[in-house]
Amino acid sequence: MKPHPLLCQSLPWVACLCLGFTLPLVAQAMPRTYAPVDIAPFRHESDPNPLILAIRTFGKRETAFPEGLRSETLTVNYLSPDRAVVEMTIDGLADDSVAALRYRLEMRLRQNRWVLVAVGRQNRCRRTPTPRLWTGELCP
Repeated sequence: MKPHPLLCQSLPWVACLCLGFTLPLVAQAMPRTYAPVDIAPFRHESDPNPLILAIRTFGKRETAFPEGLRSETLTVNYLSPDRAVVEMTIDGLADDSVAALRYRLEMRLRQNRWVLVAVGRQNRCRRTPTPRLWTGELCP
């Protein structure tokens, strides 16, 4: 008996593999709320750890302790054994219009090293009616 095609989408990928189901090949596109970021300068960057790759590429700062920075968080979500998404949030920027930045870094595992395949950026603006809202648009 074949499992319903949506069953594996509702289970973690490890559970599907343990149950012997094949994983559906679903391409996940960058959400439209993110502005695309050019990753050409980072085409040759790779690392065995996706978090280290995120820090080495989009976590770079001019100084170790930038003015006004309150927090920086990184989370990794493994979509499959060879696909990961790292979300990097930089909060408390010393900028009169941008309160925080969020990057979404999509990665693939190639030859036991993670590489960037797409990056998107969002802003949380200070001077808007909804200052808690994330947007891919430039801040006023």
